[in-house]
Amino acid sequence: MTILNDLASSLGQRNENANRAVADRVQADLSLLDEIAAVDGLPLQAGELTPRIGQFAPGTKVTLSIVRHGVTTPVDVTLGADPAYGWALSVSPGATRVQLQRLAAWLAAGP
Repeated sequence: MTILNDLASSLGQRNENANRAVADRVQADLSLLDEIAAVDGLPLQAGELTPRIGQFAPGTKVTLSIVRHGVTTPVDVTLGADPAYGWALSVSPGATRVQLQRLAAWLAAGP
C-alpha cells in the first residue's frame, strides 16, 4: 500500500488531499510512492496506516519501515498534529451584547 492509496481510501479523499494529510501528520522525507510496510515493527495491512498513526500523540517518535524501489528501509519520524484538530471556536471576549444575543439565537435555531 502506498501512502496515497491507504490514506485516500481511509480518509475518503482525493489523492492530493490525502498526501497533504499525511504530510501534516508525519514530518519526514517520504515519497508519494513509498510503501509503508510497518509502524514500530508492527506490519500494516491495507487501510491500517491512518488508525495506527492516530494512536500516537503529536510529537511521538516512531519508526516506519519504508519500501522504496523494492528496498526496505527504517525511517525515524516525529508525528505532527492532525490538521483537522488544530483549531477551536470560541466567543470573542470583546463581543457586544447584541452579538451575544445573535449567537444565542443562532445556536438555539439548530439544524
